[in-house]
Amino acid sequence: MKKVLTLILIIISLNISAQSRSEKKAAKKQQQQEQYEKLKTIVESGSYEYEALWANPMGSPRINLATNPNYLRYQKDSMDIFFPYFGVSQTVNTYNTRDIGINFSGSPQDYKVSYDDDKMRITIKFSGKSESENLDFTIVVYGESSTKLNVNSSGRQSISYDGRLFEYDKTSQ
Repeated sequence: MKKVLTLILIIISLNISAQSRSEKKAAKKQQQQEQYEKLKTIVESGSYEYEALWANPMGSPRINLATNPNYLRYQKDSMDIFFPYFGVSQTVNTYNTRDIGINFSGSPQDYKVSYDDDKMRITIKFSGKSESENLDFTIVVYGESSTKLNVNSSGRQSISYDGRLFEYDKTSQ
């Protein structure tokens, strides 16, 4: 009788444990869905900002950008971008040798946003032209604090940045 009672208690505790895990999974999935919907709203508003926390140059270790100012600001069809650049340049920038970062200011070309609701992923693609190079940007938003920016240049090695996307706040400038 004791063995049967012990077996019943084990089965009940396993069942309760499995229910608890599935409830936690469902709550986490719900939280991710809410974050995704919030990010969709921010992107669709046409007013957002991206801040890089890490730079990932090709063939080099990642670089912490905590003390380096950087930004991508998008507001109503206008971009303002500045990121430090770490990597190899194939062309010489004769316009301004002190300015070696990724810089762009103006209207982005071929701006496209796509949503993958199944994977809860947002992809933003656009291009721009600075004084000395053509730039192609791809932003992939995975979650509230997981966003990757890839920059391809006509005159430099590609570089990527890990950071976060959030609502643009003009008053914080």
